[in-house]
Amino acid sequence: MPIRGLRAEAYNSGKIAIENDFPQSKWQKFSPKGHMRLKNVLFAPLKIEQRTVGVIGLANKPGGFTKRDAEMAMAFGELASVALVNSKILEILEENEKELKIYSEHLERLVKERTKKLELSSLYARNLIEASLDPLVTISAKGKITDVNKATELATGCSREELIGSDFSSYFVEPEKAKMGYKRVFAEGVVKDYPLTIKHKNGKITEVLYNATVYKNASGEIQGVFAAARDITEQKKAEEQAQEASKKLKDSERLAAISATAGMVGHDIRNPLQAIAGDVYLLREEIKDMPEREEKSSAEESLLGIEKNVDYINKIVADLQDFARPLNPHAEVTNLKRVIDDLFTKNGLPKNVKVSVKVETEKVVADSTFINRIMYNLVNNAVQAMPDGGKLAIHSFKESNDVIISVKDTGVGIPEAVKGKLFTPMFTTKAKGQGFGLAVIKRMTESLGGTVSFESQEGKGTTFTVRLPQSPQQKA
Repeated sequence: MPIRGLRAEAYNSGKIAIENDFPQSKWQKFSPKGHMRLKNVLFAPLKIEQRTVGVIGLANKPGGFTKRDAEMAMAFGELASVALVNSKILEILEENEKELKIYSEHLERLVKERTKKLELSSLYARNLIEASLDPLVTISAKGKITDVNKATELATGCSREELIGSDFSSYFVEPEKAKMGYKRVFAEGVVKDYPLTIKHKNGKITEVLYNATVYKNASGEIQGVFAAARDITEQKKAEEQAQEASKKLKDSERLAAISATAGMVGHDIRNPLQAIAGDVYLLREEIKDMPEREEKSSAEESLLGIEKNVDYINKIVADLQDFARPLNPHAEVTNLKRVIDDLFTKNGLPKNVKVSVKVETEKVVADSTFINRIMYNLVNNAVQAMPDGGKLAIHSFKESNDVIISVKDTGVGIPEAVKGKLFTPMFTTKAKGQGFGLAVIKRMTESLGGTVSFESQEGKGTTFTVRLPQSPQQKA
């Protein structure tokens, strides 16, 4: 193939040939089909004894070629020519010229082959990206998404067309945190394990850790950020389960210690409590005959306060011991109406609490001590839930072979977030209390073969329901 175009100009004239706007020049038409794109070119002749034997070419210099470049290329050509003479490379050049002709003839075929390989390589890289189960995304310096994989579409519920060109930060629960993340990558070059929460179209959220780095072009200029998100939802669940298991273990150890302590000190606490209660009773009897004066009223009020505190301490000890000791209930006929009447007679109710009792079924087959403790704790719990007063309703009736007892209050109700923990030992939502009252109710009810449940609406009140079989299976 003959030498054509600008190269021929340099070869035939023996002078430097420069074209800085090659696409618009008359030489463009001589470029073979499929040839790489040329922005600018420089050809310098190689001379031996004033005879041009070849041409060297340079192309695509940023900013174009200058006169200085031409002088340097000419000087290089002269040096190359001397080298050719000294090393007797002329024969090799002639051979290369033949090979070059062959290469030129097959250039179009080679370009096609390389283009096909490039396409295959690009397809392979795309398949690798799509094969990733983790969301992958590229982000521009302005925070716009430039590419995504299928996993990103699944995580967001948006198509690739919707995602590309949109703001990267808009697909997260915390958009500002997402912006800070990709800006940090541009500033530092890389970010590892950056926590974010992806927001799906349907409201589903996915906890992820982002690992991101900048990517550059052939000139080393930063083009954007490549980010990969790792789903840690299951990891977080496992961590939470481990924490819960650890908490349960600690609670079990704590309960074991409390149980041992309750058994040891219960007797030692109750003896002085009984003595105090006896002394209070005697003092109240003594001041009955005192003249009605301010001192008498103050003394009666103080004794009443002491009596209530003694009862409260006694309840704590009873709850601890009832929770700690093995339960061996005795099946006996218990008069439920008498239990309720005795409860109100002994403990009374605040004046701002109105009570209604409806006993349709008086007799229940259950340990009377357990029924007394269950009813006392339920009523006490209901009263505490109504600090500003309210209505307390107790209802017992028979359903199939079960006796149902419901205790309803119009108190503050139970928050949704704590309902699942309500019967857990040592859990309480009250400022005063040890968190054993409801746990004792559950344990005793189940030992009688029954169940306890509740319904509650925050701000409106709570209803506890105890269901006791007439012939319960005794449980330890």
